[in-house]
Amino acid sequence: MNLRVLFLLCSFLMIEFPAQANHISGGELSYKYLGVGTTAGTGRYSITLKLFRQCASTGAPLDNQVNITIYRIGVFTYEMNVSVPITGPDVLRLTTPGPCIVNAPDVCYQVGTYTTEVTLPFTSQGYTIAYQRGNRITNITNVNSGSVGATYVATIPGTAFQSNAPENSTPVFKGEDTVLVCQNNTFYYNFGATDADGDRLEYVFEAAYAYNGTPNPGVSAPPPYNSLNYRFGFTPDAPLGSQVTLDLNSGMMTGTAPDAGVYVVTVAVLEYRGSFLINRHRKDLQIEVANCSIASADLDIEYVNCDDFTITFQNKNNSPLIQEYEWSFFNQKGIKFATSILDRPSITFPDTGIYSIRLITNKNLLCSDTGSTIAKLFPKFNANFTVDEKCTIVPYLFKDESSTDFGKVDFWNWTFSNKLTGYIDSSKSSNPSFLFPAAGEYTVRMVSGTNKGCRDTIDKIVKVLDIPPLTVTNDTVMCILDPMQLTATGTGKFSWSPAALLDDASSPTPVARPITPTTFTVTLTSVPGCEATKSVFVDVKRSVSLRMPNDTTICFGDSVFLNTASDGLKYAWTPAATLSSSTSLNPVAKPIVTTTYQLTTSIGSCEATNAVKITTIPYPTITLTPNISICYGDTIPLQADGGVDFRWSPGSSLSAINIPNPLAYPKRTTNYQVAVRDDKGCPKPSFANVIVTVAPKVPAFAGRDTSVVAGQPLQLTGSGGDYYLWTPADALSNPNISNPIATLDEDVRLSLKVTTLQGCYAYDTIQVKVFKTQPDIFVPTAFSPNNDGLNDKLTPIPVGIQQFDYFRIFNRWGQIVFYTNKIGEGWDGRLKALEQGNGSFVWQVRGVDYTGRVIEKKGLVTVIK
Repeated sequence: MNLRVLFLLCSFLMIEFPAQANHISGGELSYKYLGVGTTAGTGRYSITLKLFRQCASTGAPLDNQVNITIYRIGVFTYEMNVSVPITGPDVLRLTTPGPCIVNAPDVCYQVGTYTTEVTLPFTSQGYTIAYQRGNRITNITNVNSGSVGATYVATIPGTAFQSNAPENSTPVFKGEDTVLVCQNNTFYYNFGATDADGDRLEYVFEAAYAYNGTPNPGVSAPPPYNSLNYRFGFTPDAPLGSQVTLDLNSGMMTGTAPDAGVYVVTVAVLEYRGSFLINRHRKDLQIEVANCSIASADLDIEYVNCDDFTITFQNKNNSPLIQEYEWSFFNQKGIKFATSILDRPSITFPDTGIYSIRLITNKNLLCSDTGSTIAKLFPKFNANFTVDEKCTIVPYLFKDESSTDFGKVDFWNWTFSNKLTGYIDSSKSSNPSFLFPAAGEYTVRMVSGTNKGCRDTIDKIVKVLDIPPLTVTNDTVMCILDPMQLTATGTGKFSWSPAALLDDASSPTPVARPITPTTFTVTLTSVPGCEATKSVFVDVKRSVSLRMPNDTTICFGDSVFLNTASDGLKYAWTPAATLSSSTSLNPVAKPIVTTTYQLTTSIGSCEATNAVKITTIPYPTITLTPNISICYGDTIPLQADGGVDFRWSPGSSLSAINIPNPLAYPKRTTNYQVAVRDDKGCPKPSFANVIVTVAPKVPAFAGRDTSVVAGQPLQLTGSGGDYYLWTPADALSNPNISNPIATLDEDVRLSLKVTTLQGCYAYDTIQVKVFKTQPDIFVPTAFSPNNDGLNDKLTPIPVGIQQFDYFRIFNRWGQIVFYTNKIGEGWDGRLKALEQGNGSFVWQVRGVDYTGRVIEKKGLVTVIK
């Protein structure tokens, strides 16, 4: 048996995905008619969906159930959605392929079958049955997308085709699913099918459907369905390349397998009932071409040389198992004229014609095989075509210019591709026309051939332009007294209208003489049928309008915007020296004296002139109180003159803000600003400032209240200024110094006046309590730290003490809870902010009296709360 027939079959590949998606490797929707329904005009159908998954996949398993959706054809209205559980999945595995295949892959698939029964009323147009999945396998070789979805469909024909058309079952494919193909080897795969209804069948390649989304989860979308985007070199009717074909009548797919990879292939079986096409049944596969080799004699179906008489032959199979070659070459009479044992013999044939070739590999050895082919020698064939470049809105006309010395050119296969957008289309016409979808560079490939079997390929880059670029004069205005030149820029022929108002309607720069507002239109033609059109509106004026602003008054040195309105095109102002621009419609004026500005505006020969007067008035002149200094707490009058309206700020320390002479009583140095307006014509105020400097508050301090023993000298310590005055002065050593010595016999409150060098002063007092006893330190026996404001602290009272050493308190465990060496500080009953409870605490105190005697005492104090 020929090994090519035994092994070179094709299979669809299922590739795993790492997530719960991208795992579907192929599918088919079919149905079987079961008979009439329970009511008249209905039919019962068994619907079956098959989905495939590679056994070795670690991705998502096949779905436990699927939703199959049915739509009525025509309006595509929703009919029903059926949830169908899985049967299986079944496991299909290819048995051992034999000893003559090297690197054979493991071919094993899980097949999930989903079958349900439905009853449908017969309709005129029939039904579409659909199942969609957004998860084909990734990286399919012959389409552009890395990961694409899939849509599987079947159609039930309606009565509009034939009255009995709904009584139909889909054809059943006969081909094996678990088969093998090796790259660059000849293969055969039978897409042939049988039909229970006896319909005539034909077979064609079709575009595979993508998943175009659905607005309702769990429900497949209605038609139409988007096709996959095929890569350059592949099309829906050549999904495995130009070397693989499908027989229209038998469904046999054959040819030379492409490079290893995964290829999506969709075959439609056309069902003819009589002369009517009633249905198209589709099978959608991902074909795996494996990187394997088969020890076989694998030759092209034919070898054609249309250049010279020499052909180099080579077995297309490169299996390492092939050890020997025996080539035989026969002329048209069947006489052998050459032999070879080389793996790649090069043979020069004696003349034109058709020759037979036979190859035996491994003759009389294991894995022996025989192959045969023919060689056609018809030199001097050349493929060529021409095209006129145009633009996107015009179909391009392609003309075949192929030539041959033998036979006639009778085969053409055109491919139109944009490498940027991936757009691909094709034609088999000799001189096709094609409308490109957008501007850009397109690769056009033509394969032409003769009835002698010659084939040649030529690629050309075709530039598709957008509509020709055209620029024209902007809409404009003109004076009726003048001509107007229009301008159009572009490459090609120009045509203006209305031509009667132009000196040359075919010129890119015609001169127009309209007397009323007119729209001129220009058409630029780059090549026949490729045109661009634009318009120019010309407004015709008999006069120029001009409106000037009212005369106005401004303050000297200010600017004013001249708000002028005109439909003129050019402007000329005088005098120009004090304007921001003398040629703009609305300049800014800054006159230094009262000035009349005149404007002349024009449209060609049409002019208008007018003027505006700007009067300048000086700003108010302000006379203001000079800067002044005051003592803290003093009040000072301010005075401003030079206007009729006054506004002072800040006003928080002023007696009034809208008079010329408010009283100021600032607590800190303050900069007062006054805005003054007069009634002489300048509408804006002048501003002036006066700074009132406030000397700091005198920090007069006579010392803390204290206690002394009668007759004890008391050292006073006043502070805060430069000059001091104590009263009453009769018990003081010197009432005019900061630190006199007082000798007192009774309680007294001394007053101290402190004066600074600036003459600012303040008062403070000190209360001196006189004890007629010996010097001592008195400590209360109890206190109540309850925050009621009465007796809340335990504070020692030193009398006649010149040096206070310490006051400290201990709790019952001998821990010190309070310490101070400052007179007037006392204990609040807390230790580190923690309140101490009721009870007795030990205190100790020590100091030195004014005679130098040390006084040291201790005792108990009771805390009462």
